[in-house]
Amino acid sequence: MALNTSEQISEIFSKSNYTLIAFRKNHEIDSIASALALSLYLKKIHKPHDIVCDGFEARENLLFLQEIQSIHGKNIDRQKLIISVDLKTNEIDQLSYEIKNNTLEIYVAPKQEMLRKENVKIALSPFKYDSIVVIDTPDLESLGPLYEDSRDLFQSRPIINMDSHPSNENFGQINCIDLKFSSTAEIIFSLLKE
Repeated sequence: MALNTSEQISEIFSKSNYTLIAFRKNHEIDSIASALALSLYLKKIHKPHDIVCDGFEARENLLFLQEIQSIHGKNIDRQKLIISVDLKTNEIDQLSYEIKNNTLEIYVAPKQEMLRKENVKIALSPFKYDSIVVIDTPDLESLGPLYEDSRDLFQSRPIINMDSHPSNENFGQINCIDLKFSSTAEIIFSLLKE
């Protein structure tokens, strides 16, 4: 039997090790309140998470909201470049770097033999987030640089899309769009009740 929406969301949260909660750059108070309510729930079930909204600054009239200072104004999950050098047949004598013409150059000097291309691998570290909740946002582009700079993240993780507006593009793997509610906060309240 297929799981209903709240069961699907519950399953994602139970399997998740780190969740990203995001809302649109041009947000409303509903976006903030919804994100904070979901954050309190995730804290209660001991699930690590971050709330991110590009350019977010807490307005003075909203400082009464519990945990509003925990909302980040920029992406905090930056991938790292990993350079792996196979040392089975050779040791490293020196490691250094310099910046020339806005370019980082990394120098790896072997002790004995020359380094070979096949002994060097380059990769990116994995993202820390394994699930994403997008709140009160019509499309991913509305997240601004958070989405633009992290398209790989958004394309590789399950997205729970929660909204109460008819303009929503249903971009999530789970779309919790309910037009009978006047706010996304009501949708989250209803889900948490279930």
